[in-house]
Amino acid sequence: MDKKLQKAIDTIVDYGIKNSRMVNHFIDEAKIAWKDSDGLQDLMVKQIVEILSLLSLQGDTNNTIGYKVKQLTNAINFGVISPLKFTDNEWNKIDNNEYQNKRKSSVFKKEDLIYDVDAYSKHEIGIYEINTKKYTKKDGGCWQGYGLYLINDNFNIKYVRIAKIINKENFRGNNKIYIPSICLYNSIDKNDYICYVSLEKFITNKWKKDYEFLNHTNRCNKEELNVVEQNKNQIYQILKNYE
Repeated sequence: MDKKLQKAIDTIVDYGIKNSRMVNHFIDEAKIAWKDSDGLQDLMVKQIVEILSLLSLQGDTNNTIGYKVKQLTNAINFGVISPLKFTDNEWNKIDNNEYQNKRKSSVFKKEDLIYDVDAYSKHEIGIYEINTKKYTKKDGGCWQGYGLYLINDNFNIKYVRIAKIINKENFRGNNKIYIPSICLYNSIDKNDYICYVSLEKFITNKWKKDYEFLNHTNRCNKEELNVVEQNKNQIYQILKNYE
C-alpha cells in the first residue's frame, strides 16, 4: 500500500481508538474471541478496525449507522437498490437468444423466459442411503445448480430446476430461499450420489411472490425419479419433522 495512504489510515484508526466506543468495543471483543488467532484473523481484525474508525468520523446515530450497514451489506453482495426495470438497456447479449442482466448478474433472459439462478439453494440437512434405508443427519452446507425433486402432501413428485421471475414490477432479487433437502446416495461408502429431495411445503409464500418453479419432470433423469418414487414415503416423513 502507498505510504501516504497507510499514514492517513493510521491517523483515522488513532482517532477511532481515542474517541469511538464502537471501535473500542470491537477491539475488546476481538481480544476475547480470538486471543489465540492466526495471522489471517489478526489481519481481519485490523482491517475491520480501520473500517469502523472511518465510520466513527461520520458521527452517526443508532438510526443512521443501521441504515449504512444495510446499504453496505447490499453493496458488498452486489445487490440492487431499486427494482430491475427489465428494459432493453439492462441486458447484455451472451448468446444468440440469451441475455444477462447488467445490474443483477444472476438474472438471465432467454426468449420470453426471465429467470434467476440465485433464487434458491439446497440446504443439505442429511443423507439417505437407499440400499440400507439409513438416514444420517448432516449439515452439508448449501448447494446451487442442478435440480431438486419436490414431494407434496399428496406424495406427488416434480422435478424443478429453474426459478422463473413472475414479479416484474418490484423485483430486487433479495428474496433467496434456502430449501432443507436430503441428499440421496446408493452407497455413502462409495460416495455414490443420486440427487436431492425436499418438500413443496418449504417453498414459502414470500418466495412465491417473486418466483415460480418451472416443472421439468418430463425432462429429468428417469432412474433418479424412480429412486425418489420408491423412497418417497420415508423421505417425506423425515422432512416433515424437520424444524
